Amino acid sequence: MRQTINRTSSLTLLPLLGLLLLVATSCGSRRSTVSRSGAIGTLSKSEVIRGYAALPSYPLADVRGMLSVSAGDKSDLSSGYRMSIYPGEAMVIAVRPMGLFEAGRVTLLPDRVILLDKMDRYGVDEALDITPPLPISILDLFGSVSTSRLEEMQMSREPGGYRFTDRDSGSELFMDLDLNLTGITIDLPRGAGGVTVSFSHFATISGYRPLPQRMKVELRMPSMGDPATLALTITDYDTKPSMKPDKALPDDYTRLSLIRLLSVILGK
Repeated sequence: MRQTINRTSSLTLLPLLGLLLLVATSCGSRRSTVSRSGAIGTLSKSEVIRGYAALPSYPLADVRGMLSVSAGDKSDLSSGYRMSIYPGEAMVIAVRPMGLFEAGRVTLLPDRVILLDKMDRYGVDEALDITPPLPISILDLFGSVSTSRLEEMQMSREPGGYRFTDRDSGSELFMDLDLNLTGITIDLPRGAGGVTVSFSHFATISGYRPLPQRMKVELRMPSMGDPATLALTITDYDTKPSMKPDKALPDDYTRLSLIRLLSVILGK
């Protein structure tokens, strides 16, 4: 079933792919506090979990829309994109400038990331090391947090909703008073920076948990100077994936290491 949202759309390849790789390869450490405002939640932890689990997550499998990247004093970059989601198995994100052609794509697997730059025909194929595990998988960002994971986490009532903190990693989830997952906060290890993901503009879908139409990822790294921001807007979504995950780099692509790719992105 396809759903369409009337919005406008437009990214240049390297900043987008680099941000996706940096977010995917980050791991949890201690928390960063995000200020909230509003009434303090009154529900108990068990009531929050029961309320959150009352509706199933929408079986989202394909997304189209707009991606934009901003970093420091550089001009904002934007592009159309397409994303196919195989919950718990893979996520494929294709960059499509003006929606006319596929300039590149990232395939995220549970233990690997594969990047293809179809313009210059180079790629990355490297293992992911996410230790300790995050409270929500990068492969399930538009899905839901399992109730078992929520039960393992500590909950506190705060202005505007409820904060869940992972005891081992310090990673956090924040739910608003309507029990929508609105934020994920992660610190990178060894003072390397942090990642904050926020969800907003929830669409009501009969019989399902509300689906966020906008996602914003802020990446903070000392080596980058000012924070870099990746914003994603959904304009169209479906329950069937349109792209298959890549399994390996094509033979005619030049292989780059992740470190080399990031040095190119950072201009070093």
